[in-house]
Amino acid sequence: MGERLRVRMTAQCGKKEFLVPYEKIYCYIHDYSNSSLYHSYILDKFPLKADSLAKSWRHLLVSKGFSGKIAVRVSVLDWEERETHVLSGDSLYVASSDSLLSYYIGKRCEVAVTGYAHCSWLQAFTTKDKVLLFLLFLCAILLFFIDNLYRRFKKKTMLVHLEQVPEVTVVEPRSSRVYHFGDELFFDVDASMLYTENKHVELAPMLSKLLQGFLEAEDYKLSIDEIMHLLWPGYDLIDSRVHTTVGRLRKCLSEVSDWQIVNNSSVYQLRKKTCFDK
Repeated sequence: MGERLRVRMTAQCGKKEFLVPYEKIYCYIHDYSNSSLYHSYILDKFPLKADSLAKSWRHLLVSKGFSGKIAVRVSVLDWEERETHVLSGDSLYVASSDSLLSYYIGKRCEVAVTGYAHCSWLQAFTTKDKVLLFLLFLCAILLFFIDNLYRRFKKKTMLVHLEQVPEVTVVEPRSSRVYHFGDELFFDVDASMLYTENKHVELAPMLSKLLQGFLEAEDYKLSIDEIMHLLWPGYDLIDSRVHTTVGRLRKCLSEVSDWQIVNNSSVYQLRKKTCFDK
């Protein structure tokens, strides 16, 4: 493709030799033969018009189902191989990046015609394709709502009420466990969140683990040693560390409910506040 064809021509201004790249001959609009000389003569007398070519091409593309925008550029090399070009009237709407392959005509391949096409990505789909895409989109939305409803239903079936000591059940690792405190307070273990209908408080991982420990303990009671073993297994810490952590959990509970943690002889208990509590 890098080689060139030598073409000798004679005109009124004299004789001249031209080097024509083989890629132009490869993209010649017709069989490159002796008739190419007649093509040069005819095009010199009757130059191609970009608007006329664009109109004919547009009708052809519409018949094939293409509804985008097009443009045509006609380029001509003079005897001194200086290029001039003309664009069709709607060329302002088409970027050069949309250009297609150029075709050539003439003994020197001096006339080049380049087509440009542009369409939005939606125009690349047929009506059948658009219907299928819409159905797929609709199915995706339905699956999202079905999955959302299923998750809500699954959460409700796993609520653990605190009127009595909650039973620890074995659930699947991906299941969500929610404790219901008997009123409008809930505790989502996986989300580490205390919430009511109007409020919610996010718990730190350590506080979430401590609250779950109270809920799974008998009568919701944990001693200082049990709390240390639950939160800091293998470490010998001072009691004030436990008191500080319990105090943080107590504060979170008070923000969304009237549940509290009371201290009785080095044993903490989670219970609902009564009229006798200050």
